[in-house]
Amino acid sequence: SRWSQGVVLYTFDITEKKQQQTALLNQNELLKNTVELTKTGSWKIDVETLELTLSDEMLKLIDVKVGSDPLIFNDLLTNVHPEDERNLIYTLDESIARKEACEMEYRLINTKNEVKYVITKTTPVKDIN
Repeated sequence: SRWSQGVVLYTFDITEKKQQQTALLNQNELLKNTVELTKTGSWKIDVETLELTLSDEMLKLIDVKVGSDPLIFNDLLTNVHPEDERNLIYTLDESIARKEACEMEYRLINTKNEVKYVITKTTPVKDIN
């Protein structure tokens, strides 16, 4: 017989884990819908490389195709209204230097030359590596 030597099996109850996964998926879906409905974009700057990580909604705000090549901070600055650029850089520099959250209002210009008025709230984070 195939099982002539026997076999030891271990069975674990993962019901709670599956329920947590389902709850997390539901929360993620709710968050995704909220972000889309409120047109809330998010972005993260690596302060050493200036490489950006932009959410799909942020890419939509500046009219950049989702899945495009990675952007650096200077790429994003090309979408900031020239009259707002200096203040944006200063405010970000201060937020990073002081490790304090801040809020700034400025204008973005997308690739269709449409002006979007936006508010950005910053939250400095430590490198988790």
